[in-house]
Amino acid sequence: MKYVKIALLLLWMITIFIFSNDTGSVSTEKSDNAIGTMANIISTIFQHHLSDEEIDTIINQSYVIVRKTAHVFEYVILSLLIIWVLKDYSFFYQHLFWWTLLFSLIYAISDEIHQCFIPERSGNVIDVFIDLLGVLIGMVIFRIIKLFFKPKIKC
Repeated sequence: MKYVKIALLLLWMITIFIFSNDTGSVSTEKSDNAIGTMANIISTIFQHHLSDEEIDTIINQSYVIVRKTAHVFEYVILSLLIIWVLKDYSFFYQHLFWWTLLFSLIYAISDEIHQCFIPERSGNVIDVFIDLLGVLIGMVIFRIIKLFFKPKIKC
């Protein structure tokens, strides 16, 4: 089971790397498409047709929020996977959250450095802090799960 956990962690790290490897225009296009799709789904649910101009306005107004929320989500998952892997090793278990924070910080910094070498992208210190917010949220989620499911889950 340890190898499966490690494999899932590495797959998630590769997924983050692949997203970061997109050029700026490809990344923007993916974000715009995701926002446009969500806007169309919501308009269908509420039976209100949106014009192309309204969709463009929604995309422009929510672009930053959607992109930064994606950062948080990526690192919530990353931190949960890191915890899941590290808790099996006694060396890390004593200070599980510090090790998780350290590994996540190193990965977040390396991810931003990686983006410096991608056309139309740049590394952003603010994004590292946003990533760390995701890590902290992941840690809180783990603590809540551990607290409420302690008799059922051996952590």
